[in-house]
Amino acid sequence: MTTVANAKMSPDVTISDDFYWSPDTTTHGYQICTSCVMDTTDPEISFDESGQCSHCAKKKRNLKNLSERQASGELNLDELFATVKKAGKGRKYDAILGVSGGVDSSYLAYMMKENGIRPLAVHLDNGWDSELAVKNIQQIVQLLDIDLYTHVIDWEEFRDLQLSFVKASVIDIELLTDLAIYAVLYQQAIKHGVKYLIMGFNHATEGNMPRAWTHSKFRRR
Repeated sequence: MTTVANAKMSPDVTISDDFYWSPDTTTHGYQICTSCVMDTTDPEISFDESGQCSHCAKKKRNLKNLSERQASGELNLDELFATVKKAGKGRKYDAILGVSGGVDSSYLAYMMKENGIRPLAVHLDNGWDSELAVKNIQQIVQLLDIDLYTHVIDWEEFRDLQLSFVKASVIDIELLTDLAIYAVLYQQAIKHGVKYLIMGFNHATEGNMPRAWTHSKFRRR
């Protein structure tokens, strides 16, 4: 079953067109990492004796920690699947699965089905979907017999918000899409009484955005 919903976004965002940000690199001079392209346009960056930046060092530590947790059995998928299935007893779905048509979410969908998880696939169409991504999603849900819910954002409103972010030199332009994705996932979880949200993430290639360039995607309490 495929469900498509059209709706307007709720945030009312107004950003001045004459606000432009530019980095100040005059205090410590300019430097670029010897391993990647990051440089002192990030005000919080630091470098070791070899010239490698703090972002590369952090990423290496995180990947090493992930590998060690996997090797030690701390990340036990069988236990996780059992927990998710137990929580979904008596309900139509065990989990909400975010899908984009990419490798990560496609493989997750396959894993869910192979391990007896009954997910509701949820996709956010923000107007930038490629034909290939849409085709991939349709093929995945049809082959695996998974229900799909697609939320289509009001394009005119979303384009206006993105343009405001560009004019304001907001580097984390994906903030809008990220917030919308989480909102739709949580809305569907609440609607269906589902406890678990499952999303694909590549620790090797994602999550490297400098803290000074991003904004928190979650409400802090």
